[in-house]
Amino acid sequence: MSIHRHQIIAFVFFALVVTIYLVPFLNFLGPFKALLAGLLIVQYYTMREKSPVEEMGLKRPKSWIWTIAIAIVLACSIFYIRAYFIEDWIYQLFPFPKNIEGVTPDTNEPTSIVGWIFLMLFFAAIPEELVWRGFLIPQLAFVFGSKKWSWVVSLLLVSILFGFAHSYQGPAGIASTSVGGLAYGLVYYLDGKSLWKAIIVHWLVNSLSLIVETQGW
Repeated sequence: MSIHRHQIIAFVFFALVVTIYLVPFLNFLGPFKALLAGLLIVQYYTMREKSPVEEMGLKRPKSWIWTIAIAIVLACSIFYIRAYFIEDWIYQLFPFPKNIEGVTPDTNEPTSIVGWIFLMLFFAAIPEELVWRGFLIPQLAFVFGSKKWSWVVSLLLVSILFGFAHSYQGPAGIASTSVGGLAYGLVYYLDGKSLWKAIIVHWLVNSLSLIVETQGW
């Protein structure tokens, strides 16, 4: 089977976006990595003459109330399973850095925590889901031929890469984030490749993790 020209284009843009997140010398960009990745994604869809709203799973859900309610249940379940089962096993294998500069607030004051939760929505959950689940998973699946198995392979590979994009958290952070990425990817895929539940779940899991860590629960 010959490789289609569009598959080559998809792979090139996939590689460029992943490079933005994984190459150490671009770390100075900080949250602006998402902006640079976003510009590449817009360019990609412009070249393909596709609608990013539909292609990235951003079509309006039939019911926002139902979407949010399910997302809350999923977020609580994923947080509990990961925090109290999977991470216990991970931290037995790998040390976890206790203080990661810029990742958690320096105070446990409620106003500071609320501010961080707000920032995590716009600088973590939304951009990361748009890039990693909304763009990278479907494009890699497309490169592999858009078969059922290609979606499974893409989901696994992108989840691992998502973990390595958080390498500043050490080996334990990479493993834990890969598990989180796999969970968000499954939410995205099983919801008909819609991003809305994945975005909400990602944000709520991050928020719960922050609250538990800062409040010592």
